[in-house]
Amino acid sequence: MEGGKRKILEIDEDFLPCVTEIFSRIGEGQSTHRIARDFNSRGVLTWSDHLRQLKGREVRGTQWQSTIINKFIRSPWIPGIYTYRGEAVLGDDGEPVVLPEVPLASMEQWEYLMDRIKPAPREKKLKSRAIVRSLLAGIAHCGECGAPFASLLNSGHRRKDGTRVPGHRYYRCSNKFKGGACSSGPYVRADILDYWVDQTIRDSIGRWDMYERAGAGPSRAGEIQSAKVRLGKLEAGFLAGDYDGAGQEESYKRMHRTLSMKVALLEREERQRATPALWATGKKYGEVWDVKDREDRREFLKKYGVRLWAWDDALPGAGTGMVMDLGDVQAMAQELGLRKEGGMSRLLVGRNVPAHWIDSEPRKAGVREVPVCLREFEKTRG
Repeated sequence: MEGGKRKILEIDEDFLPCVTEIFSRIGEGQSTHRIARDFNSRGVLTWSDHLRQLKGREVRGTQWQSTIINKFIRSPWIPGIYTYRGEAVLGDDGEPVVLPEVPLASMEQWEYLMDRIKPAPREKKLKSRAIVRSLLAGIAHCGECGAPFASLLNSGHRRKDGTRVPGHRYYRCSNKFKGGACSSGPYVRADILDYWVDQTIRDSIGRWDMYERAGAGPSRAGEIQSAKVRLGKLEAGFLAGDYDGAGQEESYKRMHRTLSMKVALLEREERQRATPALWATGKKYGEVWDVKDREDRREFLKKYGVRLWAWDDALPGAGTGMVMDLGDVQAMAQELGLRKEGGMSRLLVGRNVPAHWIDSEPRKAGVREVPVCLREFEKTRG
């Protein structure tokens, strides 16, 4: 603020498509390493080289790096927050001062983007490269005993004429494979199960508007405590007469108002961490799913808690059967009331399985028994 007038920042329209692409690709689950490699291969100018070009100077050919993109995403200039000495400047309403009339992203979108670029928690190294190549690693389970599926590639065989038939990848019950007590130990073609999952995503949630939950962000408890201590010292000083001099009372009121608003803002943000807001991405789930590679699709399924169970012969003579739970995507849809005014039941999708495993209507006619792995949905379906 200067002279009571608000500074206005304008977006660089020439560089905006690059920024928009970064936001979109991060929202799709792509890593900043991948985005940087792609920008470098396409010759996209970095911000520093873009500014040199605008000034008529020779560009240096600065390379994109994931650290550059991460630093940019974490900048408070994304939502347009005005900062002074590293801290957000608050307005009279206690909210951070936003300089641009139209910022690059809303606060909810900014928090979501920062959440998406957080380093993933380290996982134990997978022992088998076959598991790494599997779409449903950690997602697909044996319908009989609930054990996770392992993935393997068989060696194929030779026909009588000498031509070789390539092998297929299979999912199999890890419990049965290790000599456990699983009664059947499903052994199913991976390409069939992967295709069904792909089609299920496209035909169900793939048609829905995509919503994301804003990142929870870091805890503000330490900042709240620090601000309260400063506020307490300020009030103690006032009571002790430290601000009795000419004009000092007005200074005290201004500092007290600023600190009080800061405490209130931090406490509100801390409360919001428990239930981060949902916001519309402007895309369909199917659009985002379509551009993902296999690894990104697996991470998408894991992120939303999608689960799948498979059987060799759930219906006599029907072959491989599966039931798929759409997980947290379903939970968000229910929270937003996207399907029904009164909410909606848990969405289970099945192929080649008895109807009452995924639908409550047949059970009303006296059919009750369902596999153990599906009994947790008894209270949420129907």
